[in-house]
Amino acid sequence: MNKGKKFCSLILITVFVIQMTLYSVVSAANVYIQPPPKNLKVNSVEYDRQIGEHLAELQWDHPDPVPPETRDSDINENGPIVEEGFYAYTSVDNSAFNLYPSNIAWSQNSIKINRNGTQLFESGTIYYARMTAYHKHSKDGVQVIHESVVPSNTVIFMTDLSLQVKALGPDALEIKWDDVRYNGRRIDYDIYISESKDFTQAFSLSVRQENISNQGPVIPIPAERKLSFVARGSEYGIRPGTIYYVKIKPIINDSRVVYNPQSVTVVGYTQIIATMTRISDEWWKIDWNPVTNASLQSGEKIIYKVKRGDMSQWNSPVLVTLGETTETKYFVSTAGGQYFFLIVAEVKDQFGNPIPDGIQSSRLIPVEGEVPAKPPVPELKSEIRKPIDDPNGEIIYKDNIPPWLTSTQATVAWSVPRHANGAVDTGVVYDIWLLTDPDDITNPNAQKLLTSFTVPSTNYIKIGDDIVAYSHTFTNLTPNYTYYFKIVAKKFYTVDEEGILVPKYFESDPAVKVIITPPGGPIDQPVAPAKPPFKVRLTPDGKQDVNQTNAWFQWKNKWREVWDPETYRWIYVEDDFDITNRVFRDIQYDSGVTFRIGYTPYQDGMDFNNIKNLPTQITGLPNNAQSVLQEYNLQGLTSNTTYVVWLRAYRQTGDLLSEPSDPIIVVTSPDSDDIVVKPAVPRFTYSSAGDTYVDLQWNYIIGYTYYIKYSTSGDINSAKDMVTVTPTDILRTAVYRINGLKENTVYYFWIQADSTGRKIEDGLSLWSDSHIVKTLPFIPPDIPRGFGVKNTPDAITKNSVAFEWTQVDKLEYILELSANIDFKNPKEYKAGISSEYNATGLRSNFRYYARLYAYDPVKKLRSAPTQSITVRTLRSDDDYDSDEDIEDVVTGPFVDSSYSDGVWILSITGVNAHRFIEKVLNDKVLDYKFDLASAPADVKKRVVIISNKVFRALSQVREYIILEMGYSRYVIRPYVLDTEQTVRLLNKVNDFNFEFTITDEGYAGYKTEGGLAYKSKACNVSVSALSGTENVPIKHFNKPLKVSFTYTEENLSDDKKAGCYFYNKDAQLWARQKTVFDYDVPVSRGSASADLGKPGKAVLMAAGDNSYRFSDLYNNRYKDAIVALDSRYNLKSVKDSKFRAYTYITREEAVKLIMDILGVDYGDDYAVAAAKAGFIKANVITRMDENCPRKEVMYMIDRLYELITYSKAEERIFTPEDDRYMERGEVMVELYNMLKGIGEL
Repeated sequence: MNKGKKFCSLILITVFVIQMTLYSVVSAANVYIQPPPKNLKVNSVEYDRQIGEHLAELQWDHPDPVPPETRDSDINENGPIVEEGFYAYTSVDNSAFNLYPSNIAWSQNSIKINRNGTQLFESGTIYYARMTAYHKHSKDGVQVIHESVVPSNTVIFMTDLSLQVKALGPDALEIKWDDVRYNGRRIDYDIYISESKDFTQAFSLSVRQENISNQGPVIPIPAERKLSFVARGSEYGIRPGTIYYVKIKPIINDSRVVYNPQSVTVVGYTQIIATMTRISDEWWKIDWNPVTNASLQSGEKIIYKVKRGDMSQWNSPVLVTLGETTETKYFVSTAGGQYFFLIVAEVKDQFGNPIPDGIQSSRLIPVEGEVPAKPPVPELKSEIRKPIDDPNGEIIYKDNIPPWLTSTQATVAWSVPRHANGAVDTGVVYDIWLLTDPDDITNPNAQKLLTSFTVPSTNYIKIGDDIVAYSHTFTNLTPNYTYYFKIVAKKFYTVDEEGILVPKYFESDPAVKVIITPPGGPIDQPVAPAKPPFKVRLTPDGKQDVNQTNAWFQWKNKWREVWDPETYRWIYVEDDFDITNRVFRDIQYDSGVTFRIGYTPYQDGMDFNNIKNLPTQITGLPNNAQSVLQEYNLQGLTSNTTYVVWLRAYRQTGDLLSEPSDPIIVVTSPDSDDIVVKPAVPRFTYSSAGDTYVDLQWNYIIGYTYYIKYSTSGDINSAKDMVTVTPTDILRTAVYRINGLKENTVYYFWIQADSTGRKIEDGLSLWSDSHIVKTLPFIPPDIPRGFGVKNTPDAITKNSVAFEWTQVDKLEYILELSANIDFKNPKEYKAGISSEYNATGLRSNFRYYARLYAYDPVKKLRSAPTQSITVRTLRSDDDYDSDEDIEDVVTGPFVDSSYSDGVWILSITGVNAHRFIEKVLNDKVLDYKFDLASAPADVKKRVVIISNKVFRALSQVREYIILEMGYSRYVIRPYVLDTEQTVRLLNKVNDFNFEFTITDEGYAGYKTEGGLAYKSKACNVSVSALSGTENVPIKHFNKPLKVSFTYTEENLSDDKKAGCYFYNKDAQLWARQKTVFDYDVPVSRGSASADLGKPGKAVLMAAGDNSYRFSDLYNNRYKDAIVALDSRYNLKSVKDSKFRAYTYITREEAVKLIMDILGVDYGDDYAVAAAKAGFIKANVITRMDENCPRKEVMYMIDRLYELITYSKAEERIFTPEDDRYMERGEVMVELYNMLKGIGEL
């Protein structure tokens, strides 16, 4: 073709394109753009029991009317509108929406939906819904559907929870419900358990993030998407043979989510306790406790059915009803076979019709002489094969190989307990410990991981239908670490105590297993590589290196990612990114990883989530370990074509493939003969303003690049700000956000399209008309998300609680703690820019209410608070607790009181003692307090008399009695009083009382150690055992009695002399006891507690203000430094009462003072140890009794500075003056100045 013809052809083609473009623009102008429905909302959520489906009712308003001329023009151009209606869409992740299968008529404004796409709604699931409107044209026999470009607002709802309750023996209920997640984390719940239908006096349990783990108390069951909690024993108010009503309230801290405030109420029950007693060769008597049903109505009664089954049909028995009775005993015969028996309770109304029930006993086996006994020790398994007795069979468990042992988790298996007939003994439960200190194996107070643990079916190891072992998996372990697994089997037996059947637990001896986790790294099982960062290579002039038939791509084999709390994704960041207070991870591929590249031409409607299912055409690309940056030239592409390209990493070991990278859109260059398409002017179709940002949407075309200018002036030439939006930027989103704007300001936006991405003049559209948007005034930050107690084992201690939340960039956080739910007089903690905070200085065993605020330091606005959560600090290690809301003040009908001549007597004896014991065994109170502080004003002596039976009962349930004096208290823990020894002292009299006599003591006549001052009144306690007229003094306690004193000085514990002192009668002076300080910052109050081995006088003392340990400090110029160091440190090298501040210090004295400040022990080899530590040189070891020159002392002080601060001391320049000797007091001044300078004083 000659040049002239070619030029003419180009002219004709250009004219044709322009005409078609003009036609398209005109046609587009006449299209009726369908508006979406307005004000979509969820009216209700319900579960229809008749059809067994979950339903949600949606309601909306019709779209705004469209001007008639627009519709008429549209009809004229495209044919008449033959149908109008609505479409509903649902989603479980707010991204991939599925079309509801039924069309919705235009006349409707509400609908009940029951499915997500083709799948019926599931229980306990968060769903998102939105709607569009549509209309259909019919022209020339062809129908065209026009649907809303922008959908309605999105609504959120949760379907009802599915709740199941099952009996686990006579003292436990298993409660199972849906594990619901929202915004990337579990929601919270409140569980209510009651014996009455109206939930009066209900027991409640708050289930929060920190309560849910494989270690309990709430256990996740991922395979069922359920959570499981076992409520057991008196701790949760569970009693044998009782009907319970259970409901759950889900808690979602987002007002947008519509859900029912509580589940349906489910009825559960515990098993009846029953026993069998032989009365002849073939006749047995069955006794059982009556069933408790607090909701029994007038005219209703409980009928007991006695049923019999054949032992040979244990797994699937046919039960025969032997009879019915309203009593709690029945006689049965065992003649004619081997049987087991069952008691089943039915509630019948006044007409004799049964009310749905199911309360029953465990299976009763008539066994002669079955007495309570310890269950066998669990047999720990190292290997299990299938078949069970085949040494060469298939391994179904082995304790030292993956997946049963990895660097971060371990599975332990043990034998299944069985009855004599071979059936599984389901009555056995377990206490389990996972210890890190071998000394804790024999420590009865070591922290249990699981208590009375019933092994769930998910933990069974089975061969066919036979359970061959139980197992438990520990997660989140530390690699290359030693753990000690300890397990004890427990089983309760029914014991007749004074005519009442009582369950008592009997424990096996412990079984112990050592677990050593392997180290992580190359010797561990390889894991799939993470998503690699991936991009198009740029040319030197900053353009994408994409040509007609090839494109260059780059990626890294080593990079850093941070967690984005907004998108719940890991995002790639550059090496210089500020990771302060951010969750991040560093990723590096090893030589075992290769790379694969996949690509495909872009098609309208492509699902980019589906590219993981597409093949990768380029495989086996090696990982060049010599370079962080990897690159590849993708060839064989077609010119002028839009491609989607992605990268994956592959590890051959284990055949592991990473997820695809984020896909990239590239457009290859056209041939020289190809015509560059000049785009039409784009237009903005949607905008939404925030206070510092604007979201924009326009009619974009995949593969095009767009440029957006914006300004506060309507003149485009004044716009200094412009952003470039690449095809990849808008690949997965419908809107584009412009950040960094000013609040409450009018902005003008213009947009331009680029069909080539290379700013070629012919490929650029004209700029659009301005689009005006006004930003909002400053908006307070959103309520923080993810607030809760940190999910680590050490998050809660006796004096601190660690909280965590989802951090948002540039926001600060304020934590608020209060002792009451109304947050009166709260304590605020400024957590700063962080995602967690450890609140310290709290009271032990105390319930706190906590909530969190977000604070924007730029806007100076604070968010609304999160919903408050409750958390209780742990009991202190010494069993003392400062909390009072767990204590029940003993008053009322249990206590007899009298007052005469200054003596106030309180007593719990006789019948009152029996009534009080019944309360102790059945209520939920931890401790019982006698309020002796409310005594009459002229009281001289307080006397408390308590029956020994009360102390036996309290020891059985491990609860305390507290004698509260106001300024002090005595805590009587289990087994403080040896009741058995006292019985022997009282000549085998079992029914006796203990008498506690408490007096306030003055200070006169009590000699103290030097330099001490009283910080409380002294109190004296004497104890004796009373039986009739016999009175036996108690001279020593069986276990220590706890005494504690209240104080208000926050830094009292810094005083090394402060503590509880016990008066030694023999030495006639106060002796300091080991003291535990517990100061609560929010309430500005603390307690100091100590153990007393015998009755006597106690007091709280500290260093006095006007007296000193050393008697030679009066008018001493070194006094302040000496007193400060002596108060802060235990200067045990100074043994007498004089300091001798003006005598020269020897090397020995200087070294030992330094070691005293470090707090290290030393012996006769102190000089050698000092030389090794760098305090002295080896050549002076034999001359330690010589006076020490100043330069040697300063060298020691510099070395002490380095050991404390982990930093290098500045090198000193010594002068001849530094060869002089130093006075002992002068050395103390130099030490004081250094320690004060680094914050140690």
